[in-house]
Amino acid sequence: MIQLVRGTGSRRDLSRSKSAAIVFLLFLLSGFIPVVDKDAPAPTPPMPVDLVFNNFTLESGTAGQEGAVYRFTDVTPGVDARIKIVSLIGGASLTQIDDASPSSDPLQPQISGIPSNDPRIDFEVAFVSSVSSAPVIVTGFEFSGIDIDGASNYAEFTRVSGITEYTLEDPTELTVNQGSNYTEFVGPFVVYNGIDPAITTVIFTGLLPDVSRFNFSLGLTGTRTTSINRLSSISLTFETIIYGIEDTTVFDPQIGAAKSTGTLTDNLDGTYSIPYSIAVENYGDGALYDLQVTEDLTSAFGSFVAGTPSSEGTYTTSAPVLSNVSAGVTLDAGTPNAGFNGDSDTDLMVVVSGNELPENESFGLDFTVTFYPLAAALTQPFSNQVVASGDQAEDGIAGGATTDSSTTGTNPDANLDNDPSNDQDPTVFSIPIARIGAAKQASAITDNGDGTFDISFTLKAENTGNEFL
Repeated sequence: MIQLVRGTGSRRDLSRSKSAAIVFLLFLLSGFIPVVDKDAPAPTPPMPVDLVFNNFTLESGTAGQEGAVYRFTDVTPGVDARIKIVSLIGGASLTQIDDASPSSDPLQPQISGIPSNDPRIDFEVAFVSSVSSAPVIVTGFEFSGIDIDGASNYAEFTRVSGITEYTLEDPTELTVNQGSNYTEFVGPFVVYNGIDPAITTVIFTGLLPDVSRFNFSLGLTGTRTTSINRLSSISLTFETIIYGIEDTTVFDPQIGAAKSTGTLTDNLDGTYSIPYSIAVENYGDGALYDLQVTEDLTSAFGSFVAGTPSSEGTYTTSAPVLSNVSAGVTLDAGTPNAGFNGDSDTDLMVVVSGNELPENESFGLDFTVTFYPLAAALTQPFSNQVVASGDQAEDGIAGGATTDSSTTGTNPDANLDNDPSNDQDPTVFSIPIARIGAAKQASAITDNGDGTFDISFTLKAENTGNEFL
């Protein structure tokens, strides 16, 4: 559910504690000094620093073409930013990756295209170590799209992935469209001369959580049939943006998981095999990243062994495989964790950069457990659950913004209320055991006094298995 929070005469302070370095990346970016090790003890929050995009080289590819990667060095001490052209849509072209005038600090891409063709350039930004090029997490930064306007026959637009909230002026001249993996801000068919931070009706401010990589897009739309060049960022850094009436939309992330069983097989050697199928779906607002599903098999089956189990209370498992991946999902082929065993390694997935589960999309994981049950537990139910998790923005670490314990079956939202968090029944199965027990009891003998005797017998039959007889 999207929540709205409104205040009058509000000030968007880019130096407040949740904000950090400020930079215009076609919009105003701000973020704290990056933290490489998220698991390390939290340091004293640093003062905000500006991200400086003024030294770049073409690291790979052909300039201005799809796949080109530009590396901006020391955007903050020890951190570089790689900006990749992911795609050129509708005849769009990149005139320049950064316009150095009138200021050398902001990033100012300039795009060209015919608005009636809806030209768009998709970019990817990745923060890396200046020394090792390993991914680096930038903590809690904001960005603001400034002067998203147009003219009588065209308008500019900006798309951003991974934001957890955004703020607009109320009323605003921007049109907001929510895609399955981005939020789009479209300007009015009105031109505002210059780039003025006081014209808040054509500004938005977004918030990204801890992030090592995110995507944004620049584009044009309208009826104009001739090409035009547009500078999509500004060359000025602001400390504050003041909204007359601040209108903030907060996104609610929600992942859901379900787990079902296939047909149990008796292997006739004391072991049984049970196939499991897991369904994961995104029920929340916006896409999810850093996807993970975990499964502890030890409570149900005992200890993991390699190969075929040969003693009671042991099991083995196959490697998980992807299944039922819907069209909009991006999952690397190496996502299933070949080392999963449900014991020392409970991760069914490998966290892979670029994996993305858009809103209302889903995927599955299948694996089979072969187990040697304890004799005393043959008639007892076997019960377990998986836990799915995802982040609103990619930081390379699982277990973030949303988690869900699975419910039994194939639908994570079993009660159909669009909230999988209240559907969390464990998945249970039993080994079918057909077994009957019988007992016979005799009463005391009665002498009838005529040479005959009476004796009563009581017979009792009981179903000692778990199947109907």
